Amino acid sequence: GGGAGGAPSPAARREPRNSGEAKGVTSGDSFVKRIFSMKMRLEYGQPADPKEEPCKPVVFDQWTQYVTASELRDAVRELREARGGPALAASPLVRVLRKEAGTEPPPPGQAPVPGSSRKLLLLQPPRVFSLALGADTAHASKGEISESLDGIQERIDLRDVYEELGRGQAGSTTCRLASLTAFYESHYVCFCYSRAAGQWIHYDDDTRRVVGRDFEAVKQKCVAGRLHPQLLFYCRE
Repeated sequence: GGGAGGAPSPAARREPRNSGEAKGVTSGDSFVKRIFSMKMRLEYGQPADPKEEPCKPVVFDQWTQYVTASELRDAVRELREARGGPALAASPLVRVLRKEAGTEPPPPGQAPVPGSSRKLLLLQPPRVFSLALGADTAHASKGEISESLDGIQERIDLRDVYEELGRGQAGSTTCRLASLTAFYESHYVCFCYSRAAGQWIHYDDDTRRVVGRDFEAVKQKCVAGRLHPQLLFYCRE
């Protein structure tokens, strides 16, 4: 693979940006689709101008949810600063994902801007939830990598991010981190959790090494090698 590119925050009224979202593009009921596809519905708020026609909702298949690493690090810092003060309602990762989905409430005392709202609904949870961290540099410092990793949680309930999900549906919406890719410059590695061994495994080209039983060992390995996390895979429990 090549170097990392940034992933800017979505504009209020843009079309979906994720792979497979273009109108008229279909992938069929493939193996990949059955595992990774998220059936999404993008809804827009009422325009500020009453004469303007509202945008119609868009339904599409999405394969990966994108957030920017800098936004995740900002959320980690906000959590640290809030300790000893009013508790934040959600973890840094959930808060950033809510912002992308349009479900994060505005800060206290700040009213929503008319016509700027957009909401992303997850109609059907995937077997594997794919999360991509868009980096603004291929040479992140150890401090930046550590903060990004502090924002990654091993378990996430998709109902905490997407409204209406799970209502009237059977099955779990909780996902557990199973693997991730990380990079430095143009070199990529992979960390996978082996249920059989009960260990995290580090894959680097043709080498394979046991890292440890806890995700904390993966974090330490990434920071030591200046490996920034890029793509995370959460398996539904």
